[in-house]
Amino acid sequence: MYESIILIISMNFLALFIFFQLYFRFVAHLKSKIIKYIVLGIGFGLIQSLFYQFPIAISVEQGPIFLGGSTFLIAGVYGGSLATFIALSIKNLIERVIDNPFNPMLNLSSDSNGINFMGPTHNEFDLAPDTFFFIEPYVIEMLFFTILVAGTFRFLSWKPWKIWLLLNVIFQIYLMISQKTDLYFTLIRATIEIAGGALIFYFISYMYNSYHNKRELERKAYNDGLTGLYNVRYFKMIILKLFQKFQNTSTRNLTLAIIDIDHFKAINDTHGHLVGDQMLVGLAEELKKSFQNEVVSRNGGEEFTVLITNKDRLSVKELIETFHLNIQERKFFMDQKIDPLHITVSIGVAYLENDINSPEQMYDLADKSLYKAKQSGRNQICYADSSEKNN
Repeated sequence: MYESIILIISMNFLALFIFFQLYFRFVAHLKSKIIKYIVLGIGFGLIQSLFYQFPIAISVEQGPIFLGGSTFLIAGVYGGSLATFIALSIKNLIERVIDNPFNPMLNLSSDSNGINFMGPTHNEFDLAPDTFFFIEPYVIEMLFFTILVAGTFRFLSWKPWKIWLLLNVIFQIYLMISQKTDLYFTLIRATIEIAGGALIFYFISYMYNSYHNKRELERKAYNDGLTGLYNVRYFKMIILKLFQKFQNTSTRNLTLAIIDIDHFKAINDTHGHLVGDQMLVGLAEELKKSFQNEVVSRNGGEEFTVLITNKDRLSVKELIETFHLNIQERKFFMDQKIDPLHITVSIGVAYLENDINSPEQMYDLADKSLYKAKQSGRNQICYADSSEKNN
């Protein structure tokens, strides 16, 4: 029996590990929380169905015990009531599509380990064979637990593990009443299933925390602490990748713009660094709004960069000039009791052309164009030309 339990735990954890590695790999590309919850619901439903293939049989008449029998409740912790409902639906649908292989008819004979299999076994959501999937009572049971998960997480300000434990106790009471099992078997099943579920819950929580800690470290390593934009470290990494990507394409649609606030030192000297910081945050917001889906970075001080991809020169020019005009017209409201401030910016732009051989050369061209904009009176855009490449 102990060997069977170890095997079941190992297989369950392997399934969880594989699912969450795939989930974490692609979750960053999922913009909608609802889509994430749907994916979690499907995953937990498939995993719970797998758990039902490996029951733990004990010498009592009521039948086997499922180590991951309440996995749908863990889905509720991470994906809410939507994930709970989908997990239950997926499990039930799979059982019916492939003729319920997770609830086999077990004989009274003993296996090699001397464990008595009592049959027929129960299914924790068993229905008559001719009951259709969307007809009572199974749907009522699904809706009951879905509403229960939604209500407990909505109205109880407990830690997630405490809510999970409460839901598991309610689930075990429900099984005892619906299946008319005696108290002795209920206590055995509750102890094993809740203990096994706690182990699974801990394992999933560990993976979740590890993933989010990793993402947080990456965010701190590659994001500017003040504005939330990418920092210079990320800029240097991504410009190399984009340069290598577009260098060998026919269109070479990669543009670098360097943006610098005019007379920023005077703002700090006149109004203080807190106002200066708010100005930088406000400009970062305008940059994110104007250059959506582009790589926007703060490279230090009042200097920002934008890497624009997959746009021709006319589109790039319109985009940059629109941003430049918006900055001139924008009023920056400060927390301090001062009048709204206006600023202007100077911009240097360089395109990826055939005779540019490195990201450093491209940056140097944009920087020279920025310098020309500053020397020409500021508040303007200058584009790199072919004569500057040889200077």
